[in-house]
Amino acid sequence: MGLTMGDVILLAAIPLFLLLICIEYWFDRRRGTGYYRLNDVFSSLSVGIVIRSSKLVVFGLGAYVMQHLLPNLALPLFTEAQYQWLAWPLAFVVYDFLYYWAHRMAHQINFFWAAHSVHHQSEDYNLTKALR
Repeated sequence: MGLTMGDVILLAAIPLFLLLICIEYWFDRRRGTGYYRLNDVFSSLSVGIVIRSSKLVVFGLGAYVMQHLLPNLALPLFTEAQYQWLAWPLAFVVYDFLYYWAHRMAHQINFFWAAHSVHHQSEDYNLTKALR
């Protein structure tokens, strides 16, 4: 399993992210606003690293499902050549719909909020929070 284009772009962008974080930190110190607290910076970067690393488990599970379960569960509609074009737009809409409801549940159900609240914990917004 090789790197996807998204992975390559992210790896190429990491030095740029770090440079921009340093520039933003320098401007914050020069202006004296105090929006950059180093404990928040390290916390945000750590959360980002954990999230990226945990995706390996998700991709592994997804690869297993696609290899072993999906061929047996394919909808007959999408196995016919004239309807295969419909699979991608439908998948996009279904994914977006499910993402919306998962995110909404993360805000409204305490069990899910416990994991999602990290996304909202910082008092100040800067580039490290955006990269979370």
